[in-house]
Amino acid sequence: MREENIVCEGCIGIGLSRCGFCNGTGWLAMGNIPVGFQVEVLLLRTKIAMERCKEILNKKMIRPTAKNPTHCFQTYAQHLLELDRIMGVFEETLVNAKSLVKSDPHLGDYISKVVCQGVKVAADCEKRRQKMVQWMIQSNRFAVDAKNLNPEERDLAQARVEFYEDLAHREMFVDTSLEHPFLNQAFQKFIGKN
Repeated sequence: MREENIVCEGCIGIGLSRCGFCNGTGWLAMGNIPVGFQVEVLLLRTKIAMERCKEILNKKMIRPTAKNPTHCFQTYAQHLLELDRIMGVFEETLVNAKSLVKSDPHLGDYISKVVCQGVKVAADCEKRRQKMVQWMIQSNRFAVDAKNLNPEERDLAQARVEFYEDLAHREMFVDTSLEHPFLNQAFQKFIGKN
């Protein structure tokens, strides 16, 4: 995660990165699902992700405090990864929707509706992810000033502040492990229509 207090781009300084295969869901890739079940599986996964997203977005988050900045940071990092996992499901829905409509054309309108709903919910996830980064900055600012942390921990906290401030200025986590390029494109289309 760090070498001389440099924050790792790959794990964005939290010591974890998502699985490139399942994105942390534990689910098989759509290509490994028998063709006859893919539409049902995709719709079920999207429904589960929407329900989980509502739970997560409704979860009351405690604002950063100087009292326990390390715990706050860890909580926000975990929340960020949970949101990222859900966004991965929405992105998989988006990526696979076209081919699934081809395999079952009479479901085209329904799948399009589900994709639009998924993109809208993912946009809410993205807003919360941005908020988590802001709170990660604040919790690390508190850690820099914490008297109970050793100098290395405070130096790492300062490096994280600088890293997350840079990350906060990147649109939709571009060039990090949390980027969702297909969702990012869909967001641009969605924003353009509103």
